[in-house]
Amino acid sequence: FEPTMYESSIQGAMRAVVRSIGTGPWGAGVWWGDSQMYFLKVWLATSLLPGITLHYYIYNHFVENAGNQCFVLGGPDKCKKCIVEGSTGYYIMHTRCGDASAQDMVQRYESGTAQDLYNALNSVGPP
Repeated sequence: FEPTMYESSIQGAMRAVVRSIGTGPWGAGVWWGDSQMYFLKVWLATSLLPGITLHYYIYNHFVENAGNQCFVLGGPDKCKKCIVEGSTGYYIMHTRCGDASAQDMVQRYESGTAQDLYNALNSVGPP
């Protein structure tokens, strides 16, 4: 969210009204992206906006890439259950489920700076 991207006559209203951003599987859809990495990128970007809160929604039925968001649930059991219940196991493999959830990542980086998270994201190699 950047108020200056809107028509100048409504920029003040946008600054006054917008207090949160709600999103979901951004970046993990049609491009088959890494939903964990994209969650962290959205969180980092939102953390740079003063006074803005991020609401991130996770679900197992996603039109472009069903089940990819299961990977942000953490723990092989939760992730596998999400994939199975979403009927996406034929192309989303539960064997790729990791241990860390989105909440684990928030706990890991919430006491640090945006620069700390950026550095961590920048140091991750290809999948």
